[in-house]
Amino acid sequence: MIYKGVERQMELTKTDKVLKDNIISLRKKYKVNQITLAHELGVGRDAIIKLENGTRRLSINELIKLSDFFKVPITDLIGVSKITEQRKYATPIETDLARMIMLATTYHDIPISSKDRERFWGYLDGYFANKY
Repeated sequence: MIYKGVERQMELTKTDKVLKDNIISLRKKYKVNQITLAHELGVGRDAIIKLENGTRRLSINELIKLSDFFKVPITDLIGVSKITEQRKYATPIETDLARMIMLATTYHDIPISSKDRERFWGYLDGYFANKY
C-alpha cells in the first residue's frame, strides 16, 4: 500500500503468506526470473517484487495465470488443498458460483484454462443480465 509516497507493509493473512512463499519457491524451483514471471502475468517486474515482499496482492486473473503458468492448482498455491485434504468427507461449503469456477481445475478430468474460466464468466454474465 502507498501512503503519502511511502510504501508500507500490508497486513498479510495466512493465505497471503502461503501464496507469497509459494511464488518465491516455484520461481526458484523452475529457475524463472521476476521479469519472465511478470511478462507471463501481464504485470511489471516491480509488481512481482511487491508480491514477494508482501506489499501487493494478486488479482483473480493474475492468480489464474500464475496457476496456468506453473501448472499448479490454485488451491495448492494458496494452501487450501491441505485444508481440503483434512476435510475430505465434509460437506462442501462453497456456494458462490464465480468462486467455484475460479477454484476448479478440471471438468470431468479435462483441464480448465484461464480462457475457459473467462468464457464461463461471460456466459454467466449474459445469462444473469437477461434474467432480471
